[in-house]
Amino acid sequence: MNCVRCAAAARFPSPTVRLLRPGLAPLFLYRDRVTRQAALQAQVLISPSRFLIEQYAQAGFPRDRFVHLENAVPVDRIRRIPWRPRDGPLRVTYLGALAWQKGVHLLAEAFDGLPPTSARLQIWGNPAVFPDYAGRVRALTQIPFGGLADPDAQFKGPIPNERVGEALADSDVVVVPSLWYENSPVVIQEARAAGVPVIASGHGAMAEKVRHDVDGLLFTPGSAAALRQAIQRLLDDPDLLARLRLNPQPPMDLAEHVQRLEAIYDRVLAGWGQTS
Repeated sequence: MNCVRCAAAARFPSPTVRLLRPGLAPLFLYRDRVTRQAALQAQVLISPSRFLIEQYAQAGFPRDRFVHLENAVPVDRIRRIPWRPRDGPLRVTYLGALAWQKGVHLLAEAFDGLPPTSARLQIWGNPAVFPDYAGRVRALTQIPFGGLADPDAQFKGPIPNERVGEALADSDVVVVPSLWYENSPVVIQEARAAGVPVIASGHGAMAEKVRHDVDGLLFTPGSAAALRQAIQRLLDDPDLLARLRLNPQPPMDLAEHVQRLEAIYDRVLAGWGQTS
């Protein structure tokens, strides 16, 4: 039922669909059984977070089949645009899907309670995927997409992968306010590559990736007030942001990721050859 509840809320938030959740449960159970049978045929299961390994282990998957391998990002491409120190408001950035489960509305609500002109919010995401939800977030900020009516908040629209470094170079902090657990948000790795601290929901893989008060801040999941308090900390203590920037863990680049994947494949093939 957890899968049904989350999927229905994310894609079909109407009250009518919520009433149909019990009827949808058998379909998800069937999907779970088929997926489990396929996954258990693998000799090695690769996970980008230890949190995800633990979730699978609790669901009955053999823990010893899992290998932890973090997501990789194009580090050089992200870093080709140097980070620019700010000379004005705190630059708060969201990069990702405009979807309910991503909690973008929490960020809009949190930002609305900050002192005027103290911070600037930029939201990068495609409003066409979930237009109703995007409209809700837009209403919270009371600005048009692509508009500049409110100098403190801007909807920037979709962002090509090659421009992520550009957005991060103009950011002081990246916010990942997801309501669901996340497996391992790539945006956290991208922020690390750019040396930008992260404020994230304090659950799931995000609590594993962001070290509170070391290279970022964690807040109570689902709480706009807690998120606002985290952003306010950066406004009240400018030295805190500088300290957080000193400690990001270097992300894995694509070349290293490929090498590690090949090593995993080599071990699997070697074991298969011994048993065939």
